[in-house]
Amino acid sequence: WQFLDYMYSDEVLQKYYEGGYGLSLLPDIIAKSKTPEVPGIEGFLPTENDGIWPISPKVTVDGTDFSNLFIKYTISGGDLDKMIEDVNARYNVALDKARASGDVTTEA
Repeated sequence: WQFLDYMYSDEVLQKYYEGGYGLSLLPDIIAKSKTPEVPGIEGFLPTENDGIWPISPKVTVDGTDFSNLFIKYTISGGDLDKMIEDVNARYNVALDKARASGDVTTEA
């Protein structure tokens, strides 16, 4: 554990970020680090909209899934709000079924 404590220390993470070897989403590291001097890095730096999100549960949705629905909308257009409302409802039904069967657990 001593090695991991060292590798995840603020000092190492800050040098790693500043050197352009990788990005950090840790607000404390970003706040005290200099911007990496890597050409073109600006487009990859974390913004207020970036984060580490939980893994989406694996569920089987009835009908068109969200990725294919997006492709359909991009090609054919339509009422996006209605499409989103419909796919959200179908995903919620699928998630409820997966929870009930024990295939998916949701814990904070």
